Amino acid sequence: MERPIFKDIGTQEIELDTPGLMIDLDFLEYNLNYMNTFIESKGLNVKPYVGAHGSPAIAHKQVEYSSTSGITVSTLGQAEVFAQNGLNDIFISNIIYNKSKIKRLCSLAKNVNITLLVDNLSNAQDLSDAAKSSGVEINILLVIRCYEDSLGVLPGTEAQGICNNLVNLPGVNFQGLFGKYINNYVSESGPEDNSYNVSEFNKKNRESVEFAQKILNFREQIQINGIDVNSVVYGSTYDYLDVASLSGITDIVAGSYALMDAKYKALRTEFKNAARVMTCVTSLPTSKTIITDGGRKAIGGDLGSPEASIKGAIVTGLSAEHGNIEFEWENENLKLGDRIWCIPYDITACVNLHDYMFGIRGGTLESIWNLPARGHYR
Repeated sequence: MERPIFKDIGTQEIELDTPGLMIDLDFLEYNLNYMNTFIESKGLNVKPYVGAHGSPAIAHKQVEYSSTSGITVSTLGQAEVFAQNGLNDIFISNIIYNKSKIKRLCSLAKNVNITLLVDNLSNAQDLSDAAKSSGVEINILLVIRCYEDSLGVLPGTEAQGICNNLVNLPGVNFQGLFGKYINNYVSESGPEDNSYNVSEFNKKNRESVEFAQKILNFREQIQINGIDVNSVVYGSTYDYLDVASLSGITDIVAGSYALMDAKYKALRTEFKNAARVMTCVTSLPTSKTIITDGGRKAIGGDLGSPEASIKGAIVTGLSAEHGNIEFEWENENLKLGDRIWCIPYDITACVNLHDYMFGIRGGTLESIWNLPARGHYR
């Protein structure tokens, strides 16, 4: 738990303590407006993945749009946190199998509209029994597998048989199908290798659309066999544009678009990088090197390097508490105590490191938002 060092609303951003997670509120609002205007124009809904920012305050902003059909989380623990903060339509994009968790799920379902995934009848039967005993109803989506070794079931005879049984189980409402294409397009060399990223992105995006079409084809098959499919939930920030053009998709799960990160910076240029970690220059070892107080514990760095706010500056290494930045030219202007902002490589990993974020507008502190969903893996 971070020790909060807060300053009054109206304080200048550069006077806040470092390292700190800063959110440009104008950019955030732009991103939300852009995505929802697009989704609405396509006659679809978005189920924003709020695990990408962990903020109930941002989630409430997202559900204000008419094109938003509830929120998406990864775990039951996250669902409980967001429910406690007034969000009452929650999709858990996961399978809940443990019986103690199913009991918790049923308690939550007494006050919240809950949807979750299944990929086998044994789990579905456990959910049905618990829901019936608790006097609640739980919405379920059958998750379709994109790889042989991934979550879900392959479309075909087995999936058809599961659907035939799901529609007859009491206590659960079969709503439809869910799929997500696992996109590992990012190069190990990090976000600087944009040409490689864009090339791989286009390839994986095409593969994602092909997978989505397989799900839609399966939907037609089971509908012909008399099973109603109300929802086909698919997509994410990286493939939303093309997925939205497919007839039959009803909801898109996207998360990173709200705050964005360095991973998507060159790929989804229609969105703005609203999230940055403000760091402080703590050492000037050479004329082309500086050290800041922003390391992996504040920015994250497992998946790739963050992007520094100064042109020609490259983050060359992150330790636990420090960041090394090198310049293409001799440093003549920076001095100890100056601020450097870094765009996290992966926003979801970054927000999970913080207990709160600072809302900034025009260089001034406007709000402080807690991140109570942080660390809720269960």
